[in-house]
Amino acid sequence: MRAVYYEKFGGADVLKVGELPVPKPEKGEVLIRVAGAGVNPIDWKLREGFAVGLFPYTFPIV
Repeated sequence: MRAVYYEKFGGADVLKVGELPVPKPEKGEVLIRVAGAGVNPIDWKLREGFAVGLFPYTFPIV
């Protein structure tokens, strides 16, 4: 799947656009196709690492 993602915390320069494997939904989950998505202030705050320790992170983050 084509995605914008990051593999480490930092500024906008850590964002990458590329292909990632399509996730496999587990029991009780569904896979949906996304045509577009918005970006909110919390998104760049999380990307810059302001919430480290508050949420579990597994890179890459999509």
